[in-house]
Amino acid sequence: YDARLKLLQKDVNAGIERLSRLLETHSERVDVFATGVESLLAVDQYAAARDLAEKGLARAEELRNRDLQGQFREYLHIATERLKKGIS
Repeated sequence: YDARLKLLQKDVNAGIERLSRLLETHSERVDVFATGVESLLAVDQYAAARDLAEKGLARAEELRNRDLQGQFREYLHIATERLKKGIS
């Protein structure tokens, strides 16, 4: 949750770094990682959200967690659409 707090405080780079480490060190907590991707979307960091959502989707697929797979696919769609429109 420290990563999410940093994102909300606009310390985006530190938040992204913490989220990446979170997925590497606590890969079973993909749900928490999803919350971090939501935070990236909330602060208009679509490229970072897309990249991290791809990693989260890969991990959710490894875990065979269909709910989280769907969630990460939705995040990917949102981030990709915003990037296509030239937002952020």
